[in-house]
Amino acid sequence: MVKGNLGINDYSLKGSLLAPLLSTSNQPNEIFVFQRDSLKQLTTINGNLLANVAKPLVEKIRFESADGTRIEGFVVKPLGFDPAMKYPAVLWIHGGPVSQYQFEFNSHAQLFAANGYVTLLVNPRGEALYRTNYGHDHYQLTWEQELGLPWENAELWERISPFNQVAQITTPTLWMGGSEDWNVPIINSEQMYQAMKRLGKETQLVVYPGEHHGIRRPSFIKDRYQRFLEWFEKYIK
Repeated sequence: MVKGNLGINDYSLKGSLLAPLLSTSNQPNEIFVFQRDSLKQLTTINGNLLANVAKPLVEKIRFESADGTRIEGFVVKPLGFDPAMKYPAVLWIHGGPVSQYQFEFNSHAQLFAANGYVTLLVNPRGEALYRTNYGHDHYQLTWEQELGLPWENAELWERISPFNQVAQITTPTLWMGGSEDWNVPIINSEQMYQAMKRLGKETQLVVYPGEHHGIRRPSFIKDRYQRFLEWFEKYIK
C-alpha cells in the first residue's frame, strides 16, 4: 500500500507492478513505480522548473463544527509566513460531492500563497471523505431524490434557491464559468450577476467561450488567475 502525505490522481496496474500518478502539496503530478513496498519516481517533468521556486507551508487541520462534527482541511501559508503577522485569508471550497482536498498540489493555493494570502482548503460536510448522510449535489436527479419534483414541492425548491437571497449579498462577487458548461450552466451565474447589478451591488461576470466545466485553455487559465488576484487585491487586502 502506498502511504504518506501525497495524493494519488491516477494509476496503472499490471500484475504486481503499480504505476501511480502522484503529487504532494508542493510537487505537481509525476509518475512513480510501486513494487515490493518500494516507491520509485520515474519522471521529473517539473523538477527544473520548481528547483529554485520558494514553496509555501501546508498544514493539515481538524476542527469541530457548530454541532461537534469533526471537519478536516488544510492551511496553505504564504511565502515567508510570520505567525506574529496578520494576513488576508481566502476560503477556497471545492465542488462535490465526490471530491476532497488532500496532500496534493493545488495550483490555486500556490498562486495565493505566492501573493501573500493564507488559503483555507476545507473539506465540507456532505462530500465523499466523510461518508455521511449530509448529501448534496448539483445534479437534478439527486435534488429530486431529496426534495421531490419541483412542481410538486415548489416551496422547498424555492427555499434553497440562492437567487431568492440575492438581496442579502453584501460581498463583492466575481462570477465565472464556461459558455458550454452543462454541469453548472452559465445561465445561473448570468442570473445572479444581472440581479446584483440591478440592486447596485459590486459584481462582475466573466464567461469563457467554448469552455466546459473545467477551464482548460492555457490563455483562459492565465486570465482567470489574473482576475482572481486583481479582485482579491481590490476587496481583501
